[in-house]
Amino acid sequence: MCTNYVLHHLETLTGYRFVLTTDAAAGDMFNALRHIYSELFVGHALKNPMYTPGTPVSSTGFVRELDSYLRAHPGFAVRVSS
Repeated sequence: MCTNYVLHHLETLTGYRFVLTTDAAAGDMFNALRHIYSELFVGHALKNPMYTPGTPVSSTGFVRELDSYLRAHPGFAVRVSS
């Protein structure tokens, strides 16, 4: 059971905020948050004419790519406690 965690955040110049909560051993997540914003969020939300700023992103492509990215990121490896 993890009792220590770290709250990582990124705020863009346009006011969007991205937050991740990880195990303390995950390390710095700034580059991961920057990738999520610049590659995933911009591509699936901001460039989508149907997206309304300030609302949750409902794009299944965004959710699928975010899930895939986080599962492959070494900071999110599943640890099995012994």
